[in-house]
Amino acid sequence: MTILAIDRSTDTQSVALALDGKVHAKVFAGLDSRASDWPVKIRDFLAAHGAGVRDLDQVLVGQGPGSFAGIRAALAFAQGIALGNPSCSVVGLPSTYALTRDGAHTAVVGDARRDRYWVAVYDGVTAVGDFTLVGKDGLGAAVPEHRTLRGGHAGRRAHRAAPLRRVRPPLQRLAHAARRSPPRGRARAPRPAASRTVAALSPTARPLTPSMDIRNPYEIAAAIAELDVWDKVSAHNWALVPQTSEEPYIVSAGPEKDRDKSPVAGRLLLFPGLENFRNFAITRQAPEFGVWMSPLEFRHWEVIAVKKGPAEIFGYVPGYVPQPPSDADKEFLAPLLYECLGVLMRIEEDPQLPLRYFEKEHALFARKEVVDGVWQDGPLHMPPDGQVKFVERVSLDTAKCRLAAKLPVVADEKWEVDFVMVPAYHTREPKPRFLYVLAAVDAATGVRVVWLKMSVGGTDEALKALWEGHAARLLEAMLRLGRAPGEITRSSARSTPP
Repeated sequence: MTILAIDRSTDTQSVALALDGKVHAKVFAGLDSRASDWPVKIRDFLAAHGAGVRDLDQVLVGQGPGSFAGIRAALAFAQGIALGNPSCSVVGLPSTYALTRDGAHTAVVGDARRDRYWVAVYDGVTAVGDFTLVGKDGLGAAVPEHRTLRGGHAGRRAHRAAPLRRVRPPLQRLAHAARRSPPRGRARAPRPAASRTVAALSPTARPLTPSMDIRNPYEIAAAIAELDVWDKVSAHNWALVPQTSEEPYIVSAGPEKDRDKSPVAGRLLLFPGLENFRNFAITRQAPEFGVWMSPLEFRHWEVIAVKKGPAEIFGYVPGYVPQPPSDADKEFLAPLLYECLGVLMRIEEDPQLPLRYFEKEHALFARKEVVDGVWQDGPLHMPPDGQVKFVERVSLDTAKCRLAAKLPVVADEKWEVDFVMVPAYHTREPKPRFLYVLAAVDAATGVRVVWLKMSVGGTDEALKALWEGHAARLLEAMLRLGRAPGEITRSSARSTPP
């Protein structure tokens, strides 16, 4: 059985080949995890030992903990080999497995930043529990007695009873590990299938939770909150293009306003559709544009990073009370949020990532699902500015207009009109709707002349339809009162009523 083992989870990247009972290995120290010549290096390495990619029976990938970009690149490369060679399987193992020994008791320690460390404990080649994440004061207690400690600087901090030496992950042991305990089956890149652990092996890598179920959007949301990179990612947006959706999702993330006083640290928003996001972006810059006043009134999903407590996820539909995701929603959201997590980690390492396609193609950076579960980078082109339009359709009854033309006009009477959502009130139904009020008051006396309560219908455009109907409602109010005001003005941040 011919096995190729690769690991790109640390700055010390390595490759090994198990061929004809022998194991050949090579280490690439200081290689960028995003190096584009990696496939060439693999080809040359295989050729040096008389092999090619079509000779491989299995590709074994070290899945960290470590650099997210490096792990993703290694998985994508392995998946590419398997797509071209149906007889070749892809297997993932934790990279820490390479530091174990048959019959030895080992603790592998890694720097998880912020005075925290992750610890993996092994009896022989069998993991004892999952990864644990501890502070430096609890590091000693997390490492059982009489364990050989491995992990460089972090391991030295944990040294208790055994000598320590700096160890670079020897990938030839991963090739042997595949023989000892091969988890059969094909791994789906770029989502780690064989290991649920996502943490940090090198000081430059970013830690997440000690254990994360990538099928659970709430655990992924917690990992997003744990990153705490809101300031770094707020400048630019990016896109996700899943196969299961007819429209792309535009992602906007950033810190909470007045964060020092707010219980929320930051938010990540996913807007389905280019037009939907365009309206949101314009409204943030020009509040008088359109009917919307806040993100509550745009169709989107939102991850809320709470400072003290678990991260929250809510779905927003215009005019409806935000709701947590259903089971079907969770299944749809999990891969999207996992891709968001990956992009956030990459932006932390490369802040210019969202601008990759902007200058040359005037396009958003996007993650595109090319086949089920396999995503790749690509551009998402935005429509030209000339094609961006906002249209309001206002319909008035001709007969009522003729009657209104005959009404006396009270020149000194001025109506101030507002259309507001009342968040404290909503309908009592499985999918509750917010209460909206169309109000007009006499500017001089403050007396209400119009006070109409309403809620949306059953479509995403229902809120806009309510807005477009206000001219007819005001016309009917004039006919009911038997007079027309000399002036009508708005008193809110919404557009001037028609």
